[in-house]
Amino acid sequence: MVIIGEIIRVCNTRRFGVLKTPKAVFNKLLSCKGVQLKNPIGEKVLELLDGTTFQGSIRENFALMNHYVVFDTQRAIYDLIELGHIGSAKALLRVIFEANVKAKWIYQCASEKQLEQLQKDAVKSTVNKKRNIQFGEMVDDVEKMHPNLKGKLKQFKEEHWKGLNSLTHTGVMQLKRYSLAFEQSGLETEIETILDFSNRISISSLGDVGKITNNKAAMQVSIDLISAL
Repeated sequence: MVIIGEIIRVCNTRRFGVLKTPKAVFNKLLSCKGVQLKNPIGEKVLELLDGTTFQGSIRENFALMNHYVVFDTQRAIYDLIELGHIGSAKALLRVIFEANVKAKWIYQCASEKQLEQLQKDAVKSTVNKKRNIQFGEMVDDVEKMHPNLKGKLKQFKEEHWKGLNSLTHTGVMQLKRYSLAFEQSGLETEIETILDFSNRISISSLGDVGKITNNKAAMQVSIDLISAL
């Protein structure tokens, strides 16, 4: 969980969730199109995992599938930014964060009954069995398994979840970029933050996949990658 702690530290430092919007929306976005972005982390994940197979338990397989969502989404974010679709890339930030945390929860926290419910997309809460589990409960469960986080994962979720939802569900944070009334600079910083966040989440998932599948190369590469950022 060292990697998750680093993600939280960096994103809090950069005030993720309070991203700046471009001064001249359409001109700025058009200028981004055609820019060739290198994605060494996405390429390294493919190099390590492409073509590999793993037959595990329901718990392991569902956790892995969520981590694979992280890898696909990280590459999609790069593709969208390369095309100049910054807003669409930002809409995927909740997806990549949620998939990573959910994968950890499934692998480390879910009960056998919840694993059965997971296959029907109807996982019940252990706090209130009459309702479906909420993402916040998953975060709490993961925190309990990793006291070294000292509540930082929960704090990050509380500070930025509303913003992530706004980006994903066409809230104000997503819509304001299309209004010239918001004359703010900082597109380059915005893109850097998006890519950095997606990279760190992807590295975290790579390390977890290594642990689940006993892929020592993946575990070592995840450590090397996070150290190099």
